[in-house]
Amino acid sequence: MEAIEVDSQLNAIRKCNISKKSRENYERCLAHYLCWLYEQSPQLFTPQIIRSCSRRGILDPSLTRQYLQNDNGRPALRFDKLKVKDFMAWIVFIRNRDAQKGRHLSFGTYAQHRSAFYFLFTLYKVQM
Repeated sequence: MEAIEVDSQLNAIRKCNISKKSRENYERCLAHYLCWLYEQSPQLFTPQIIRSCSRRGILDPSLTRQYLQNDNGRPALRFDKLKVKDFMAWIVFIRNRDAQKGRHLSFGTYAQHRSAFYFLFTLYKVQM
């Protein structure tokens, strides 16, 4: 079996393993995370996503989500420069934002964001 055929089959399996609703939730979470991260650390982003999704110096959430949905194989981030603290700072940010509104993040919310982050790595076939 040729490597291209194996990759094609693995991509099909990967897409089937994630339900449509979960994929939509991951893409929504990631779009907001990436927009926030761009404001914090624009050097982590590839030129492709900046050209495709940037409006007036910030990433547009709907364009970022479309970029993720296209699954074009062009990574949004420079994964070699991404650190755990970049994701943990996001969790602290949303926890503080919700605390200001008198709400607390549930375990399910943390788990959803963690799963979305993992999805980002699998989407671009990058090892965590």
